Amino acid sequence: MFNPPCIRFLGKTWLGQTVAAYFGQHTADAETGTPSNPLLTFFRPSGILYSSQGWNQGNEGMLFHEALHGFTSLQDSTILEDLGYGNAVATASCNITKYIQQAVLRYATGLDPATNNVGCDPASAPPPGISP
Repeated sequence: MFNPPCIRFLGKTWLGQTVAAYFGQHTADAETGTPSNPLLTFFRPSGILYSSQGWNQGNEGMLFHEALHGFTSLQDSTILEDLGYGNAVATASCNITKYIQQAVLRYATGLDPATNNVGCDPASAPPPGISP
């Protein structure tokens, strides 16, 4: 039996189209229903890193980033402001993932440091108190 978020998606009331069509028209590597509990996230296959059989900072950071959307219903600009980025509207959303990688995941024992932050623009330093 499908859970309600899946039924809403399959009924095309969430994205309004298939996942493949959505990702064909958007550049994001993931899309999360907000709010969504249980978490409902779709990932672009090319956005998933395979190093260390997928157990790496890139994938873990992206999942954590999307979970923030799903469980808090906050958009990127609000999360960026909460993390201390000054001009959140002009700051790339991938900085949320970078922040998570630098502030949390780099301490995870055995987690591959590989990331998928290539092209994260503008490149910005983490907020004060977070060192790369």
